[in-house]
Amino acid sequence: MNSDPWFNFQILGQLLGRGNHPLLDQVNAGLLLTLAQKHRVLSALAIRLEEHANVPEQLAEHTTELRRRRQDTVQKNLLISSQALKIVAALNRANITPLVLKGTARLLGEPDANLGLREQADIDLWLSRETLAQGCTALLDQGYRFWVNPHRHRAQPILTDDLVEAIKLGRHHHHLPPLVKAPYVASVEIHTHWLPARLQPALTCDRMSEYSQLHTLRNTQFNVPSAPSQLLQHFLGSHVGDTYADRHDFSLRTGLDVIQLLAKNRDETIENAAQQLTHPTALAVFISLTNTLLTAEGEEPRPDHLTLKEQQYLARRYRHPGWAKLYDIRAHSLHLLKSLRHTPRKLPGYLRRKMAPPQL
Repeated sequence: MNSDPWFNFQILGQLLGRGNHPLLDQVNAGLLLTLAQKHRVLSALAIRLEEHANVPEQLAEHTTELRRRRQDTVQKNLLISSQALKIVAALNRANITPLVLKGTARLLGEPDANLGLREQADIDLWLSRETLAQGCTALLDQGYRFWVNPHRHRAQPILTDDLVEAIKLGRHHHHLPPLVKAPYVASVEIHTHWLPARLQPALTCDRMSEYSQLHTLRNTQFNVPSAPSQLLQHFLGSHVGDTYADRHDFSLRTGLDVIQLLAKNRDETIENAAQQLTHPTALAVFISLTNTLLTAEGEEPRPDHLTLKEQQYLARRYRHPGWAKLYDIRAHSLHLLKSLRHTPRKLPGYLRRKMAPPQL
């Protein structure tokens, strides 16, 4: 049994990409499952192990638990899919055809995909500035309410139907406060842009809505971003935007999304995405790292020297908690500086939250 966190992280990634691995019998089952939980890929791991010919004994004893997780994920995704279609229908009745983003795009745009592979968390939609108020009003009429915590130090957020206040709270962000409605399991995020302001200069132009594809499903209509746009969102929105890149970390959940996205028209998708970036080299490193960590079956990883350097950072992060903490502090500082640089009006709110008395 190998208890090296970096070794187990690598095996987990390869298992998610390939569906098998010759060194699987050497993993530390507890550590592997902990990593899968952290990266939100437990359900995907369950599916890959079901496909594996010879599951080692230390993992076989967790089969029932993993199968239950996969079943729960499928059930939850079915509920979220039904909820999303009802939301789209309400917007259609208001003469709005929304653009669905992130996991929602895969959930609705590929209804025949394996529902257990991705653990869906919420519903993401983009509305233009012209249709924003009308679209939000349509959802408020359906019983949704904004879930807001305007002062952040309050112990309990509040629910409100105040659209003006919600738009005001979201004016420095790329989405409004989440909309929730009991008993639905997913919150709804209405985006005004598909990237935070600090990341928008990385694009030569914003073509997410322009190059989208109209889909019809169960008498509803919605737009799904093109494959290059989805790739850019995984790269900029998740890998860069969620600070994985600055923390020298890698989201296996995002990597699995990218592997599935690039299964069709790989070269064309990558080329078209790179053309929209001001600095396409970083995208190439991200794709190479994805291919190395989650090599698809029948392929062999071909990391370049930049990818090998990132792997060295990753190994240091997973093997040494002290380095991981330093990377996190650095990433948080960079995130704050970039956010305040591109949206300086966030500074008063940030200072208020830091100076607020602790909640008793």
